Amino acid sequence: MTRQVYLDWNATTPPLPEVIEVMAEVARTAWGNPASVHGSGRAARDVVETAREQIALLVGGNARDVIFTSGGTEANNLALHRAPALVTSQLEHPSVTRVAEALEAEGRQVRWLAVPPSGCLSADGVAEALVGLPAAAVVAVAAANHETGVIQPLAEIAQVAHAAGARLHVDAVQAVGKLPVEALAGADTLSVAAHKLRGPKGIGALVHRPERAPKPLLLGGGQERGRRPGTVDSAAAAGFGVAALWAQKAEADHGRLADMRDQLEAALVRLGLCRTGLRLAGSAT
Repeated sequence: MTRQVYLDWNATTPPLPEVIEVMAEVARTAWGNPASVHGSGRAARDVVETAREQIALLVGGNARDVIFTSGGTEANNLALHRAPALVTSQLEHPSVTRVAEALEAEGRQVRWLAVPPSGCLSADGVAEALVGLPAAAVVAVAAANHETGVIQPLAEIAQVAHAAGARLHVDAVQAVGKLPVEALAGADTLSVAAHKLRGPKGIGALVHRPERAPKPLLLGGGQERGRRPGTVDSAAAAGFGVAALWAQKAEADHGRLADMRDQLEAALVRLGLCRTGLRLAGSAT
């Protein structure tokens, strides 16, 4: 027999046993429509609102400002689809770059940031790109890159964006639960996906500042305070909530993994592999 070593956690994570258990229980006992006023609906709504509070706690937001979506892709689209002008880079997830290309095709101003070899964006570059754009422009940056893991200087980028009157959207799908919540404090809107946190696929969230609520991307009902129509899956929300609680407690383990990563990178350097052109992601050399 062979034992699988799974190293593709940036693509998706194995669901926690507790997540599977709570989803099964909610599917049996709180399967109603959360928008309904009868007993089954109220039970489902209680589950959804508890999960909303758990996610808000994870990212340092307010539960009223958590909008459930189908995942990080929809959350990014929801945050950006009405941007009058956009500053971003080709480093971003396709759910950001494709929106940028669509906005550009519609005639809206999109400015693409230069990407240095390190993969780390410059706050000065963001400030320069914002010159001449309307004050309602949006800067879209991933907190941690989904391919390289490079962490962007969000505090500095937030400072220059806000100084220009722009809004900062942070794709935090790969960062939430791994970076300290303080690192995300400058975001006006922030995307999260449950399946990156050992939760279920098919559910995510856009968290926004009270004054930065997005315009709906989809049309239909009045769910999610009119921001995102469609019936919320109470079982998926419960699983998301449990995963959010787990992610809050996992910080110590991330430190251990960072040490292991550093040891691996140092060993590769000692083997001389860097002389063949290997470069560590995020390294300036």
